[in-house]
Amino acid sequence: MQLIKGGKSEGGSRYGTPLNETPEDALTFVVFSTAGETFAINVAEVKEIIRVPAITWVPGSRDPVRGVINLRGSVVPIIDLAGALSLASGEKGPDARVLIVERKGDVIGFLVERVMEVAEISASAIEPSLRTMGENEKKMVCSQTTHGKTLIGILDIERVADAAQALQGAS
Repeated sequence: MQLIKGGKSEGGSRYGTPLNETPEDALTFVVFSTAGETFAINVAEVKEIIRVPAITWVPGSRDPVRGVINLRGSVVPIIDLAGALSLASGEKGPDARVLIVERKGDVIGFLVERVMEVAEISASAIEPSLRTMGENEKKMVCSQTTHGKTLIGILDIERVADAAQALQGAS
């Protein structure tokens, strides 16, 4: 997983810390929620974030695949991130978004409940994931951090996509 370092900028963050005081070792993440949990992925792994368009169901597809969308002429599979993480997946509201990522040459969309922010987090604030997590979750949640008062699981999007593909191929 490639990580992007943050830089100095003007303004402030939602948590009251001026962005121009961002630590030199800061990494930039897209922070979002799904299934009532807060997660993040490195901003370098996200091509774009879009509103949820009409999703076309594909016969024979199983959870967590929701279907496909047409993104500027390209067919993009949409995976419900909650389902891929083995979390309870519910109806998505008006704040739902699709995180478009590219992995191994394929473009994939991950459906999440809400994108909260793009945050710069000090590398020194990132810790290994909880030992109490199951082995499957540990593979996908590679580390964790606290931002403000929120515990954030940092995802390895490659492993999440691999797990979703494995679920799709399971009989």
